[in-house]
Amino acid sequence: IDDLRRDLFAIRDRGFAIDDKQNTIGVTCFGVALDSEQPTAVSTTLLSQRITPDLSVHLVGELRQLATQLSPFART
Repeated sequence: IDDLRRDLFAIRDRGFAIDDKQNTIGVTCFGVALDSEQPTAVSTTLLSQRITPDLSVHLVGELRQLATQLSPFART
C-alpha cells in the first residue's frame, strides 16, 4: 500500500503516469488524466527501445493537449 501511495503521489506531482515495462517486458506506456467526473485518461504505448528523452517529452505534451481537448466531453 505504501509503494502504491508513493507511486500515485509521484504521478500527481509529475502530471502523467508511466508504465515502464511493469506490465509487459519491452513495452512502455504514458498516460494523462482528463478533467472528468469519472476516472478517465488517454494513453499511448510503444516499444521501450524506441523511447528517447525528447520523444517522451513530445508524447506527454501531445497527451496533455489531447486530454485538454477531450475533457469537456468527459464531463457530460
